[in-house]
Amino acid sequence: MKKILIYTAYEGHLSLAQTIQQSLTLAGFQTKVVDIVSSKGLRLYTPFYRYFPFLFKFPYKISEADSIQKGFNLLAEKLLNKEIKKEIKTYQPDLIISTHFSYNPSLAQFLDYQKTPIPFINLVANPWTIHPLEFSSRTNLNLVYDQRGLKIGLQYKIPPEKIVTLGWLTRDNFYRQQSVTKIRKKLCFKKNIFTLLVCGGSEGTNMILKIIPGLLMVKKPLQVIIVCGTNKTLYKTIVSFKKIMQKINQSKSPHLKNIIHQLNIKIFQFTDQLPQLMAIADLVIGKGGPNLLFETVAQKKPFFSICHISGQEDDNLALIRKKSLGWVEENPFKVITLLHKIINQPQILKSYQKTILQERLYNKTASDRLTKIVNQLIYSKG
Repeated sequence: MKKILIYTAYEGHLSLAQTIQQSLTLAGFQTKVVDIVSSKGLRLYTPFYRYFPFLFKFPYKISEADSIQKGFNLLAEKLLNKEIKKEIKTYQPDLIISTHFSYNPSLAQFLDYQKTPIPFINLVANPWTIHPLEFSSRTNLNLVYDQRGLKIGLQYKIPPEKIVTLGWLTRDNFYRQQSVTKIRKKLCFKKNIFTLLVCGGSEGTNMILKIIPGLLMVKKPLQVIIVCGTNKTLYKTIVSFKKIMQKINQSKSPHLKNIIHQLNIKIFQFTDQLPQLMAIADLVIGKGGPNLLFETVAQKKPFFSICHISGQEDDNLALIRKKSLGWVEENPFKVITLLHKIINQPQILKSYQKTILQERLYNKTASDRLTKIVNQLIYSKG
């Protein structure tokens, strides 16, 4: 059995690695996912992710300078070289895949010294906003989302034969049919009540808090699922909000009591039940990261981006708009206004179904394309 070694990191990179592992395991390969980056202190933007996503554009733009890129590559090599070599020698893979750019310098250097180089694939983990560090001219292939990624790679002087468009890899369980009735019953949700899924992402961005008070102003019954990721502070804050609601519910004010009765909130921390939660949602709201966006598309639901990591995710907003996958609005007051409009006129959601289904079809074949590429590289090497 041929062996695939997959190097990954935290957050969305891990999700991509797990998707790759799932696809290639089903295709008959032996796979192993390794995360060295997370233990080496290279988690540079967790504070930006959770608290200051609008400030990340400054370090992002600065890091595009050649001198900064060279410095980062040297640092990454120093931190990762030893463990990367050890893992490869121990596991002896037939092919290596990287889902995080930090590994690429060390992998390329190590493989350069092999008599028969192990095929090496670099997966570019952003769709339309791609940093120069995310490409590698020393890999067999750079896999990108679509033609926009191909053009960016060419601008960065990557040989055209080393860039392949793939679509976006999304875990298979997001494409599966879910038992909506059972899921609603488990959450004590009703069938004909508008349902929102509010996602903070894997790290849990605090930016989702800006829409929570506005939900109290909705005059119709509303069901809300809030997923806080690994952000314990965010989770505790929303739990506190729900407790305050419960106290208000016990008050003698009939006006306040009526408001609370119309809002049914369920709160989750990090969960592997996202496909099930999406299945019962009419609309998914969250940070405009690519994994959450395309997972929502796989579930045939529109997406509403209310924040993004500036610099790194800028063009995700353009992608949502251009491909008509949902809405983009980051002004808190305008978010609430638009959200109220959607809730009161749910037929608006149907106007996005055609474009969402087109995008879903394109991405659904990404795993098959990857399997074909892996087979070609393994069986043509040497």
